[in-house]
Formats: sequence, C-alpha cells, structure tokens
Amino acid sequence: MNDHIHANRLIKHGILVMIIGLLSGFGLTFSILGQVSLSPIPFVIDVQMPSSTEAWARIHTGCLMNGLMLLAFAALLPRFAMSEHSIGKITKMFVFVAWANVLFYVFGALSPNRGLALSETPAGPANWASYIAYIPAVFAALLLLLVLVKMLMNLPGKKHL
Repeated sequence: MNDHIHANRLIKHGILVMIIGLLSGFGLTFSILGQVSLSPIPFVIDVQMPSSTEAWARIHTGCLMNGLMLLAFAALLPRFAMSEHSIGKITKMFVFVAWANVLFYVFGALSPNRGLALSETPAGPANWASYIAYIPAVFAALLLLLVLVKMLMNLPGKKHL
C-alpha cells in the first residue's frame, strides 16, 4: 500500500488552503485598519475592503482550520484499516471538502446572507455569491459526515470506544 501518494496529496492541498488563509490575514488586517499598510513601510493606501472584518476573520481562520484538517488526516492515514482504493477515495473527498469550504468562506463574505441559503434568511437576502458559497458547502458538509463515520468504522480497536 502506498499511503505516501495520498498523504502527499493531502499535505499539498492542506498547505495551499493554509496559504489562502494566511493571505486573507492581510485582508483582515487591512479591513481592521481601513487602509493597506505594512508597518514600518511608509506606504499607505486608504481603501475600504469588501465585506466585513468578521467575514475576513472567518476566511482567515476557516481556511487555516481546513488546511490543518488535511494535514491531520495525512498524519493519521496509516492508522486506518482501509484498502488503498478506499484511502484514495477518502483523500479526494477530504480535498473536495477543504476547497468547498474555501469557496464557502470567500463567497459567503460576498453574500448578504453569508452563503447560508439560496433564498432570503434572517441573515439577509441571497445573491449570486450565495449559490457559489452554499451549494458546494452543503455537499461538503454531508460528505465529511459520511467520511468521518467511515473512518471511525475502519479504525482498529473501534470496539473500545
């Protein structure tokens, strides 16, 4: 069994998702400051960042956490009693979940209802960004639940929960 290929795929995607999270930290900083500036560089551009500071914080932390999820699964991969085929499928599912969540955070920030529905909610009305945020995220949430249950059922010593 060649777990390294699957683990490396998870690590690469985890790092990419975390890079997006780290870069969005600049958006968070600029949103808080109300300007683009990188102290001590004497360069300032007054700018109003799109969306709210809270949305930038969600993008920042959400992407970092999803990247960490991929890295954690990569590290735990050898502990599961599954065929290489099953591990390959689950790896692809985890990668999909992470990127669907990236879409959710980014486009949810551009949606009046935070991408939580395809119609008006107490959070606000839907727009084009709501669809891009919501649809992949719902599939990802359901898929992640199924994957986690499958992983739990394929962990040696599961009878000792």
